[in-house]
Amino acid sequence: MSHNWRIALFTSVLILFAAPVAARQPKDPTPAKTAVVAPKVELTADEKGLVADVEDGEFKTISFAEATLIGSGVTDASKRKGYLATIDLLEAQAKRAVAGSKTDSEKGEKLLAFLHAGPMKKYAKDQTSLSVLLDTGNFNCVSSAVLYNVLARRLGLEVRAVELPRHSHAFSLLRDGERDVDVETTNAKGFDPKRKKTEAAAQAKNRREVKTAGLVAIVAANRCGFLAKEKNYSEAVRAGLCARGLDRELKGVENNFQVALGSWCRDLADDGKIEEALAVLEKNGEPLNAGAKHDEMKGIYAVRLKVFLKQGEYESAARMYMEAARRHKGEKELVKHCRHQAIACFDEWARPHVKKGEWAKVVEIYEKASEILPDDPDIRDRLKVYRKKLDK
Repeated sequence: MSHNWRIALFTSVLILFAAPVAARQPKDPTPAKTAVVAPKVELTADEKGLVADVEDGEFKTISFAEATLIGSGVTDASKRKGYLATIDLLEAQAKRAVAGSKTDSEKGEKLLAFLHAGPMKKYAKDQTSLSVLLDTGNFNCVSSAVLYNVLARRLGLEVRAVELPRHSHAFSLLRDGERDVDVETTNAKGFDPKRKKTEAAAQAKNRREVKTAGLVAIVAANRCGFLAKEKNYSEAVRAGLCARGLDRELKGVENNFQVALGSWCRDLADDGKIEEALAVLEKNGEPLNAGAKHDEMKGIYAVRLKVFLKQGEYESAARMYMEAARRHKGEKELVKHCRHQAIACFDEWARPHVKKGEWAKVVEIYEKASEILPDDPDIRDRLKVYRKKLDK
């Protein structure tokens, strides 16, 4: 998902709210400041242990099943034991279901049929969690691939997973001698599917093989996205951090993490809590590169700008940006952006009066601007132009 819209948000907001608004006394957007304590999201001890246990894409000491449960958000060790007992039971049942198989392919195909005849009951697009699958039978491509691979490994099969990053899809891959066999785990008849050459999964350029840690990272990254949609932001950020630690090559994880953190900050800003939004970004934005962090800062101010413009509080909006310029004075590009936005606030305030030729009001607006942006050459030029019009 692109974040370029944040940089352009001011322009779109001005188009949306360009209608004249009744004059009112602007509010001061910077009341007396108090210390803001923002939460610092940290991985749990189990999640830290999970990330530390990864070596060359595999877990050294933690079982694949337990790793996936941790990645699925099951933080209670006693609950994980219950799920692991359920998986042990499924393993025993699966062994009976595949008994008599002469090849690994035959065993893998029978395992898929067993799962669809029993624990996997209904496809649910966003159901990526192994624990929820075990509780409800609902699955998607990721959670079904996880359960298939967990049991396949316990049955002595060599399996991995394949991710199609550009198509938001994953499936299992079984090794039978010298042959790799695709397993579309969402379909009871998905073993070794007949693929067309034009199909995305049939083209090597679209495929990325992942080991156990990579598959658990996909689970955690998806949880990050789903939790952000539910506005459970701290949990979403934590899931994103976990996914990043497990697989840094997973393309979607950086985007999901940034979206979760950015949505958290923008929701705070929308409620007028700019200080808190900036503090949350500062405390949790370390994984972002400088450009992404600047985009998130701009997004925070842009959300509040939209509120000010809707209420006709142009001066308050400009003051917000000048306060932001002082706050970020060491960051040249961001300071330049804030100054331009502040000027644009006054330009938008003056626009309907310019159209009506109300030069006294236009001059009054830019005189106010000169108080907030003293000695600014652009404001000085505007005043010069409109004072001449007023004198005619």
